[in-house]
Amino acid sequence: MLSPKKDSLPLPLPGVIISAMSALFPDTRPEAEAVLIQLLREAPPWRKLEMVDQLNQSVKLLVLAGLRQRYPGENEELLQRRLAGLLLGEELASKAYGTLPGANEQKAADLLQRALKESE
Repeated sequence: MLSPKKDSLPLPLPGVIISAMSALFPDTRPEAEAVLIQLLREAPPWRKLEMVDQLNQSVKLLVLAGLRQRYPGENEELLQRRLAGLLLGEELASKAYGTLPGANEQKAADLLQRALKESE
């Protein structure tokens, strides 16, 4: 029989709120938060994955909205490519989808600027 480590804390009973835990939602009553946490714990794995996927889709939409503000007038294909650069990293996105137009010129300008700073 395995015995718990002496320095480990006992697990709380379901539905019991531990005051040492920080609130997930500071504007929500602890009782309501406890219900939400219990529902999340009881959710089947497929539902948890579905929720994560929905959150990922929301993040992508928010990032695309930010890219549209940053690059007004840019076509959807370039916006999607910029999104790939943010999500995958520019090196992998370049290998998978090609370099962004003007990326080589920008890289050269960045290298030149860095060299000038180092020479000062």
